[in-house]
Amino acid sequence: MLHTEEALVSALNWAEFAFSRGAWDEVEKAYLAFEDATQLLMNRQVRRKAKQGWLINSHAIAAQAAYSFAKLGKRRDCVLALERGRARIFTEALSRNNQDLTKLKLQQPALYEEYVQLDVEYDRVIAETEATKEHQLEVLRLARQKLDEIVEKIRALPDYNTFLSPTTFADIVAAAADTPLVYLSTTGVGGIAAIVRENQIDDISIVWLPQLTEEIFRLKISASSEIHVYFASYEKCKKIPDDSEAFDSWRVAIDSLCSWLWGAVVGPVLEEIDGAPQLTVIPTGLLSMLPFHAAWATDPVKGRLYADSRVRIGYATNARSLRLTSPRVGCHEPLDTLIVVSDPRPTSLPPLKAAESEAEIASLAFNKVVRLDGERATRFNVIAALNDSAVAHFACHGKAYPETPLKSGLLLANDECLSVQDFLTLNLTRSRLAILSACETGLIGWQLPNEVVGLPSALSEAGFLGVVASLWEVDDLATALLMTAFYHAWRIKRLDSSSALWDAQRWVRDTSDREKFEFLTGCSGAQKVRDYYAEVLGLIGADAGKDIFSFSHPYYWAGFIYIGHPLGAGADRHM
Repeated sequence: MLHTEEALVSALNWAEFAFSRGAWDEVEKAYLAFEDATQLLMNRQVRRKAKQGWLINSHAIAAQAAYSFAKLGKRRDCVLALERGRARIFTEALSRNNQDLTKLKLQQPALYEEYVQLDVEYDRVIAETEATKEHQLEVLRLARQKLDEIVEKIRALPDYNTFLSPTTFADIVAAAADTPLVYLSTTGVGGIAAIVRENQIDDISIVWLPQLTEEIFRLKISASSEIHVYFASYEKCKKIPDDSEAFDSWRVAIDSLCSWLWGAVVGPVLEEIDGAPQLTVIPTGLLSMLPFHAAWATDPVKGRLYADSRVRIGYATNARSLRLTSPRVGCHEPLDTLIVVSDPRPTSLPPLKAAESEAEIASLAFNKVVRLDGERATRFNVIAALNDSAVAHFACHGKAYPETPLKSGLLLANDECLSVQDFLTLNLTRSRLAILSACETGLIGWQLPNEVVGLPSALSEAGFLGVVASLWEVDDLATALLMTAFYHAWRIKRLDSSSALWDAQRWVRDTSDREKFEFLTGCSGAQKVRDYYAEVLGLIGADAGKDIFSFSHPYYWAGFIYIGHPLGAGADRHM
């Protein structure tokens, strides 16, 4: 293994040096050497932590290779480099969990049974080994060896030669069937957007983004960049939550960032996609932490033109995850079962005043509902209920630990945490959509951003097809308004779940305080939200709030993003 490790380090250094000189063809050679070494190490390293250790210092090479391929005119290779460099560990696990083995089961039942048993055994040993000492590693290596051997037997069969193989360009094109895919990446000399459309597979668009450099994320080099100010202001606001000056600075930082995002990224991309109604963004590295849907430009009529006024923006971990899970999107199992976790108690954090109202709104939209409120929202009860629910709504506190993202999670009763690590051990075959109405549920680990370690990827690996998650500590009342509008758009207006979030965000932003009050008055089950809303805003009189837009700032409406597959409305409901 030592020679493989040396080869990987050598390839990284070679790529860095070649890229600094603009030797694009050398970067290509270094990248190919890196890929060979990485694949060998990924196969040999059996624990998730060990694999992450080798990937920490390699996040830049995929972006450098993609940039170099674009310079060389090798656009397919550019896209493949970005795709394969994104969420390697997650994609490996998702691939094993989402294989169509129907034909194998019919034609080779013994081989099928052997594979299933070894796959289950491998997952069991992995779960045990992650929490134990090194002496268990040999057991895991043996389990991996047996699994690899059976995979090779399956690949020898007709129609299975690509079984559990790396992503191909055909996989990416297939994932772009519903919307264009927009890969975003940064390098030391600038960034690129690589746009893939299903009907233009030989005409991949490359948009050069010179402002999108790695330096904008580095404190010592760019302490005044919009991105640095955004993160720094947010951290200060969290440390002193009752400081109005810190909160105001954070809101200004959001505005500045979103304005910069338009000029640096979103504006050029929108010019290239030429009127497409929606797109799926696959941001690499720390770009995953940014609200591209809230980018804005100055408008002579409205004052501001937000990106979501031009296009509906969804997000994805990578194309392979969309492709692997797409067969489950069209299955006929009804979306009529819901688990709602509402304001777990007791916890060390303050109660969420609007959580119960959210729970009632969500519950009205489904035929079968499991409510886990307050003391009933224990870790044991939640995990048990997740196994039987198609949709999960969490109205609780969330906490992100960017330096140790496996500990990030949802705070339940008695301060128990349902963590990223917990979700990675679950196999939720009925799960379709998770709404994480909590703080920071969309944030990922800082050390290994391209592996996208966080709640959305963990929920996807567990079985969820779509996830609604937050990029910051969201406002309690604004979130209740957003979720009320989301369920109305999804279950009553019959929009798909991604479009429903888009519709709800525009409603929160663009309607006046009075218009919101009138909507809540006519919305079944929304009385508590309406009363809380009226209390906070002090709405008195028929015309109160008529020309006031208290929630127009991106802080209130842009915190949530949609990751994964849009899902249909399911059974008819009347809220």
